[in-house]
Amino acid sequence: MRNFPDIAISRTDLHRLTLLLNKVDQSTEVAIGLTEELERATLLSGEILPDTVIGMNSRVTFQNLDTGKVFKKELVFPHEIDSSTDKISILTPAGAAMLGLSVGSEIEWLLSNGKILKIGILKVERKVRTA
Repeated sequence: MRNFPDIAISRTDLHRLTLLLNKVDQSTEVAIGLTEELERATLLSGEILPDTVIGMNSRVTFQNLDTGKVFKKELVFPHEIDSSTDKISILTPAGAAMLGLSVGSEIEWLLSNGKILKIGILKVERKVRTA
């Protein structure tokens, strides 16, 4: 049995992600994994997550714990993906795995090539929304 780190999500993210999951093939590995993440997450009563928790549209600085390489990506919905390489969709294994993690959390998962990727969350920044 795998140990998963504690995760938290806002009511807004839960609502929007539930709507998204209702529109996609729920039999895919990523959709199943995201559903499991949502089911085990602690639901926060407020609409906004603490600054240290990864929610949708958060900019996340994380480190590959094997190589030491640091990355910065924004966790987004699939329709927000564009040609930039600084975004990661919630409907990717890495995106789904990051949701709800906190600064200091570490997680690992099996990649399609059979290798295990281990990352540590270094920093979370909120994207400022404009009206």
